[in-house]
Formats: sequence, structure tokens, C-alpha cells
Amino acid sequence: MTATHAMLRKAIQHMSRILRRHFSTTVAVATLLIGVSGCVQSTNLSVDPLPALNAKRFAGTWHQIVRLNHPLEGGLSRETVTFLPLPLDRWQVIRRGWRNEAGAWEVRSTETRPADPKSSRASLRGKFDGWFRSNIHIIWVDPNYQYAMVSGDNRDQFWILSRTPNPDPRVIESMLQEASSKGFPVHQALFLQFE
Repeated sequence: MTATHAMLRKAIQHMSRILRRHFSTTVAVATLLIGVSGCVQSTNLSVDPLPALNAKRFAGTWHQIVRLNHPLEGGLSRETVTFLPLPLDRWQVIRRGWRNEAGAWEVRSTETRPADPKSSRASLRGKFDGWFRSNIHIIWVDPNYQYAMVSGDNRDQFWILSRTPNPDPRVIESMLQEASSKGFPVHQALFLQFE
């Protein structure tokens, strides 16, 4: 957690104590803090996407091997993500995972576009789960396009992808070390199981 996020968390905790006493004032302060939080995230891209991506080689299905916990993926296992290139540098992104408590497959699809149309960087912007608009950044791909690291706008979202559900553990360990050196909290990572 960054110092900025820690500061915001303390402010929000303090604000909730005040809420019980001064509701209308608290609503105004909360609105201000939410605006400041959005500015901090949008102006502080803390990840470095690839300068370019070979779309033809990147396209296809990837297995999520490691991820940081994310509310939209809670309770899912055996996850895959399929990237299908579309015209005008857009992608169809199809996420598929086993919903443990329902005992059924869950499939979600979204169309993404370049996060910055003036750049060739490997960053995509999409509306996930029908309402959650976010960027994803491909931050590393091996030369054979068999392994990839993907993140959100900050280090709270991170995935290791592989073309196979049973990747070489030495490669995954090396990727985790690289991610750790870039500041990702890999000690909090979930290792997904494929049965």
C-alpha cells in the first residue's frame, strides 16, 4: 500500500467516525476525497506497459496462473482469458472461470480499446462486468509469447498468464521475482488451480 493510499484510508476511517455526528458535512468531505482519490490514480500510473505488442502472437487463450485478489474475481478458479483482436486496435476480452459456490462456469466478455489512441503501448481500456471501467496493461511477454504479466493502473491488480494450465514452475518463480522487483505485492498472490 502506498503512502497516498494509507493517508486516504486514515482519512476515510476518521470520516466514518464523524459521520455519526455531522452527516451533511461528511457527505461533502466524502465527495471531495473521492475526487482526490480518482485524481491520484489517474495521474499516477505506476506500471510500465510494453512499448508495443504483436497482436497476432498475443491473441488467443491464456490461463491465469497467479493473481492478486480482486473483488470481481473472488470465488473463481480455473480462470482463462481470451484476447481476440478486432478492427481499429480493439480487442474482445473473454474471461471464463469456475464459480466455486455456484458449481458452474462463469463467462464474461468485454470490448476494449487502446487506453491512449495516440500511443502504441500495450494498454487497453474496457468496461468490465458491465460497469467497472478500467485499464489493463501488458507489462511483460516472453519472446515466444507463452507467458505474460498483466496489471491494472497500479500495483493492486496483477496477473501471471500462461498458454498452458501447467507452466514450468521455474518460469513462474522467475516471473514472481521480476514482479516483486517492480513493487508488486506477490506475497499476497493467489496461485490458481487447474483440475
